[in-house]
Amino acid sequence: VVIAKTNQVYRYQVVAEDIDAGDILSYSAQEKPDWLQVNSSTGLVYGVPGEGDIGTFEVTLTVTDGALEDIQSYTLQVYYMNSPPEILTDPMDSATVSKTYTYGIQAHDNDNDPLTYFSQQLPVWLAFYPETRVLIGVPGYGDAGDNLVILAVTDHLDTTYQAFYIHVGFDVSTGIEERSPEHRVYPNPVLDEIFIDLDLPSAENQEVVFELFDLTGKGVFMERCSISENRFQLSGRGLSDGIYLYRIYGPEQGTVLFTGKVMLRLTNR
Repeated sequence: VVIAKTNQVYRYQVVAEDIDAGDILSYSAQEKPDWLQVNSSTGLVYGVPGEGDIGTFEVTLTVTDGALEDIQSYTLQVYYMNSPPEILTDPMDSATVSKTYTYGIQAHDNDNDPLTYFSQQLPVWLAFYPETRVLIGVPGYGDAGDNLVILAVTDHLDTTYQAFYIHVGFDVSTGIEERSPEHRVYPNPVLDEIFIDLDLPSAENQEVVFELFDLTGKGVFMERCSISENRFQLSGRGLSDGIYLYRIYGPEQGTVLFTGKVMLRLTNR
């Protein structure tokens, strides 16, 4: 194994044999970088190079039975490998009409790179403040239902996204009942076609809009259909396998009826 990456474990298992029964082999290194270790009993060569270890190193390994020895030499190249930011916090996924919602996001970078926070997608009632890393807002009555939020943090080399829904409901003291129609999106995972069953108090020819977008908020598929024609062909549309978010809109633009996640497995189809 002649390539190592910074801040990642390098492993190379030396395999040796001796035709003399009963001989015990011992492993060592005549030449190696300081961060590299050799297990004398097992022959495992391992270590974690840091950012100061980028470059080329000569490695010379030795195995001996106590009388004779064999040597293996190779050149090890250490490349820089950026560690993407890791988001440490979990958001609250519910809010109440007319009450303040707040969420503070925190992230860590193993390379200690400076981090920048930003919002990729927010409902209109929410605001994100990158300096304090706080998401805050007060939903109104028109915001009831599922609201998509996508936050992100970048070290200016890699970006990590956090996508989630905030379900806005009513305070029980208001006496307002929350409407919860049924829907089903299947099969999940999707292998070829996707079907949508909706239980809406409306005429059969009512139109809805089905939209798919990836975890960065980029729309990848959108089609309009009637409730009675609820089948979509997804294979052959250039979509990659993975997890996607979906939204189902009502006939009025901007009215989100349902949201959820679906996995696509369209490879070779």
